[in-house]
Order: sequence, then C-alpha cells, then structure tokens
Amino acid sequence: MQVSAGQVLYVPPARVLEKNYTSAIGESPGPAAIGPLTAPPTSSSASAAPNAAGVRLYPIRQKNGEMLYQIAQRTLGTGDRWYEIALLNPQFKPEQPVPFGQQLKLPSDARIQQTDAP
Repeated sequence: MQVSAGQVLYVPPARVLEKNYTSAIGESPGPAAIGPLTAPPTSSSASAAPNAAGVRLYPIRQKNGEMLYQIAQRTLGTGDRWYEIALLNPQFKPEQPVPFGQQLKLPSDARIQQTDAP
C-alpha cells in the first residue's frame, strides 16, 4: 500500500502494537521515540460520534490551551480516547492545543469536575 501526501493515518497506541506485533517490533522503543498521535482512527472498531444530545461541554481554562490527549486522560479515563473528542470537534487539530476559552464537545460518559464545568 502506498501512502499519499496529505493522507490521514492512524497509528494504534504502542501497547496495542506491542501486544499484536511483538515479533515485528522487537524491543519497545519507549515513549520518547513514539511521536504524538495526530489522526483519528478509521477502523470499524472506532466509536461513532454521539449526536448533539449525547455530548457534554468542556471549557478550556488553561491559558496555554489543552491537548485532546490530556483532556481524554482527565475526562474519559484514558488518553487513547482522544480521537472521540477529535470526531466531535473537527475544527481543532489534534496535534495542537485547543485555545483557552474554547468549549469542546465530549462524549456523554465524560467525567467533568465541577471546577471544569462552565
């Protein structure tokens, strides 16, 4: 398969690659060698974006913005669910912080602390 310029790719988390492709990978390179995730998955196992009634709003309060991965860790229990936030908020690029003052849509099961709620 050939990859074209501008084509969106999904790279599974390292733990998934290590579990399923240990013989092809060899020794784990460690987190520093694994770059940031930049694209949502396109496989059928990905959760579909909930409709507008099934979302929660999350205000960005850090002056320097917040990354989708960090928001997923805090509100969804794992950073691996960052792509669900990306699907609900296509106007933001996952590799860049979401600017201060913006509101993100989160999946309905997100845990938003009272200090985070608008």
